[in-house]
Amino acid sequence: MSKNNLLNEFSFSQDKKNKINDYIFSEYQKNISIKKLIKSKSKIIDELVKKSWMKNNLKLKNISLIAVGGYGRSELFPQSDIDIMILVDSYNNKNVLKNLENFIADIWHLKTSVGHSVRTVNDCIKAINEEVTIYTNILDSRLITGDKILYNNLLSTIKIKKIWSKKKFLLAKKEEQKNRYNKYSNTGYLLEPNIKEGPGGFRDLQTLTWVAKRNYNTNSLLDLYNINIITKKEYLALLRSERFLSKTRFLLHYFHDKPEERLYFSNQKKLAELFGHDCKTNTGVEKFMQNFYKHIANIKQLNEILIKHIENSIDEKENDKNKIIIKDFYIKNNSISLINKNVFINNPSKIFEIFLLKNQDGDLYDISANTIRYIRESLHLIDKNFRANTENKKLFISVFYQKKGVASCLRKMNDYGVLAAYLKSFSKIVGMMQFDLFHIYTVDEHTLSVLSNTRYMSTQNCKTKYPFIYEVFKNLLSPEILYLGAIFHDIGKGREKDHSLVGSSESLKFCSDHGMSKHKSEMVCWLVENHLLMSLTTQKKDISDSEVIKDFASIVKTQERLDYLYLLTIADIRGTNPQLYTDWKDSLLKELYLSCKSYFRKNIFNIRKPDRYIKNLKKTVEKILAKKISKNDLEKTWSFLNTDYFRRHSDEEIAWHIEIIVKNTPNNAVSIRESEIKGCSELTIFQNHRKNIFSYIANIIDNLNINIVDARIITLKNNQALDTYLLLDSEGKFIKDKYTLKFLKEKISDVLVNSNHKINKITKKQTENIASFKNFVNIDITRKSTDILLEVSTLDHPGLLSKICESLDSCDLMVKDAKISTLGEEANDIFVLVPANKKDFLDNDMSNIKDIIKDKISELYIN
Repeated sequence: MSKNNLLNEFSFSQDKKNKINDYIFSEYQKNISIKKLIKSKSKIIDELVKKSWMKNNLKLKNISLIAVGGYGRSELFPQSDIDIMILVDSYNNKNVLKNLENFIADIWHLKTSVGHSVRTVNDCIKAINEEVTIYTNILDSRLITGDKILYNNLLSTIKIKKIWSKKKFLLAKKEEQKNRYNKYSNTGYLLEPNIKEGPGGFRDLQTLTWVAKRNYNTNSLLDLYNINIITKKEYLALLRSERFLSKTRFLLHYFHDKPEERLYFSNQKKLAELFGHDCKTNTGVEKFMQNFYKHIANIKQLNEILIKHIENSIDEKENDKNKIIIKDFYIKNNSISLINKNVFINNPSKIFEIFLLKNQDGDLYDISANTIRYIRESLHLIDKNFRANTENKKLFISVFYQKKGVASCLRKMNDYGVLAAYLKSFSKIVGMMQFDLFHIYTVDEHTLSVLSNTRYMSTQNCKTKYPFIYEVFKNLLSPEILYLGAIFHDIGKGREKDHSLVGSSESLKFCSDHGMSKHKSEMVCWLVENHLLMSLTTQKKDISDSEVIKDFASIVKTQERLDYLYLLTIADIRGTNPQLYTDWKDSLLKELYLSCKSYFRKNIFNIRKPDRYIKNLKKTVEKILAKKISKNDLEKTWSFLNTDYFRRHSDEEIAWHIEIIVKNTPNNAVSIRESEIKGCSELTIFQNHRKNIFSYIANIIDNLNINIVDARIITLKNNQALDTYLLLDSEGKFIKDKYTLKFLKEKISDVLVNSNHKINKITKKQTENIASFKNFVNIDITRKSTDILLEVSTLDHPGLLSKICESLDSCDLMVKDAKISTLGEEANDIFVLVPANKKDFLDNDMSNIKDIIKDKISELYIN
């Protein structure tokens, strides 16, 4: 269909087809540029709304139809909103208002969201005074049809009243941008970034043009170049970045058939292919995304340069007496600049020095717009000779010894390309994707986030919120070891070898080359090599097992290592995805830390005399229960408990369990409480006679959108059972809803009584990225004495635990113990199993069990 045919045949009536977008997409197939396509759509919309305007008898004096926002800029992507403002001189003409209603109803048939307002000039002035976004919309406005005099009257009134002065508008836009950045963790380097609102996205480009338009009356990037506000190199770089983002956004809208602005994993491969990358492996996606990150970094940096340039020009009237000169730099309004543009050429070491200068409060100076430009243009000076220079090595390593500003200094170095230029191993991870199920940042952004988290541990805020972590940090002899561990812990990613080993090797060389002592260098090296040890131990092993603690301690060896490892592990988890660090994970890491610390102090954690240990435990429990149950009931119940039970529960937990048993025997019991220490809800189920109900319990909990983070399944000596489940809600917190708790207790009580309980289909919504990881199912099954040890690693999915239990039931296996953990979208579940019918399993049985479990889990990912 031709453009003319589209305009002639278009009908403002119900039609399921989006004929306008169909035409635009057909034009895209003809290799027409995205810039022309989004302008073409705007022109088509112009013609159609004019058609409706005429049809509804609105071509009158004193009424104007005005395009605002993206439509005002003639930048309509396939699913962009159409924003219009109807300007009237008054609301007195009822016929006009009725016709406007019909007009608005008409344009909804354009198959896109319409934002509209009807205002007088006075209404506009009032709204503009109250809201900077309305003023911004007017900046982008243009007349589509109607009374031109009325529209010009609005513009001249705004100009005369001097609404939103240059400085006021700039400050408002800076604050707006700051708030927007905060929503995206102040980085565009997310693995699934937002192309419109994220740092370095379209909104940054638009902010740049809005601020320039208010200050220089420019309408385009070309105008800024023509009046020497940006250089030719910057102008061309911005054009390239704008074209790249425009094509990406156009195709996103095309795939989704809705205004999707986020680059989900599921789209990245399609986009990479359309940008010409070979995507048989992940390499094509990596290259595409690295290009994306390069372009958003360019936009973000030039946005910063231009805003600073305008800010400096607004403040230019201030007297030069406020200028403070320090060597080759001068400071004005807390912003540092070069005395002349040859400073870096004459002495490249000054590139490092500028990042180390601080004000009286110990804060880093801001860097002026022109100085950022000089840094960008001088990166070629950071070469092999620069890196070998002793003075430069001293300057760079001194960053890690600072009491304040370590993370902010290195972030600035990274923003301006200095960190990657100096630390070549770091340059290899810039913009590197992480194809897993829990990271939300690229490797470089994750690394800097981990560093920021280690710095946070020294703050008063941390002291208030996490006093234990603060105390551990405060006792560190050399915090620089922790900071360097953060920088190098993932620096080996993307190589063919184990990234921990690569990183440890490179960190050792770096520390030695930069004059650190052998002890410190080896400590950083060990920390990088073992940075996953603590998280994997809590995730995959039973930390209440003394043998696990002994094995962990034998690797760590010293309290000093334990302190650094504990803090780096916390920083790493929080830097992977802030939402992953729940109170539950905090309690696990703290428990492992304290257990290992106790082992180092006493070296008697693996009790050689269990009778003495149990005797002491019993005395404590007796004190807790002294006024609650009789001594006879305590003695009777105690006799049923076995060594495995005592090994896995604290005195307070044992007291709680005994009270439940005594008060409910011979009946079954269900009890739920909040465990402040563990940061989760604790469900305990007492069975007077053991039944294999784990699969039913898992099904009930799954259906309530509750997560099991740990399960302790213990059969007592008299075939009674005491099972404990640690639960978190969907947000990783205590279960607060009393109706959910009541329903959970009633359902479980029903299962304990009714052996014919039915397994219900899981109703939870699956995650966005399941399609990308259908084949991610790893199962390991081995013998452990008379038990079977099963480990399942796969994509977390509604009903996963129920499916595993279903497969175990079909194999006549009963869960004796379970450790359920989820990191991001990856589930890692470990089960200790026993035959339900006391059958011995042969090796071929083990293989069959593995196949059955894999087949059951795979059912979840079939579309």
